[in-house]
Amino acid sequence: MQCKREGREYKVFEYEDKQVRDNIHFHDVAPFISAFITAPRVAEVLNSGGGLAKSCTIL
Repeated sequence: MQCKREGREYKVFEYEDKQVRDNIHFHDVAPFISAFITAPRVAEVLNSGGGLAKSCTIL
């Protein structure tokens, strides 16, 4: 929304021109969500991704 307000182009950064998604098991995500619910932090940025080593392309 900020790009739209400022008239700037919204840039999506991709890995080698591919849409890459992490493969994350729910056993890894559930504790992450539980920890956030237990102790939320205002305006906290959280990353639950597995990184490039655990990702695959949609293609």
